[in-house]
Amino acid sequence: MTILDQCRDNPGAPNLDDCAPSDLDEFVRNHEDNIYKIVFPKRPVNQAKRETFNLLLYADHKRMAMRLRIDGKIADAIRIENICADIYNKLPKWARW
Repeated sequence: MTILDQCRDNPGAPNLDDCAPSDLDEFVRNHEDNIYKIVFPKRPVNQAKRETFNLLLYADHKRMAMRLRIDGKIADAIRIENICADIYNKLPKWARW
């Protein structure tokens, strides 16, 4: 089941920390134009679009950090993980997992 399928079944922020790199790849690369309607269907459009964009940004950085760790580039991975933490901490509570 893809991340978007999970959101269709249970709208709201998916737990991106619990996803494999391949799932994050799919989420970032193959998202639909109206993804914000799937992830946050009950939120005003401007809020839903903004925070969905931030989730995509988080997912993109998270998959990069995971690959860097696999490649043994731990310092680089930590730097990217800190960016993830900054993105997450700026999300409103309703957009967090």
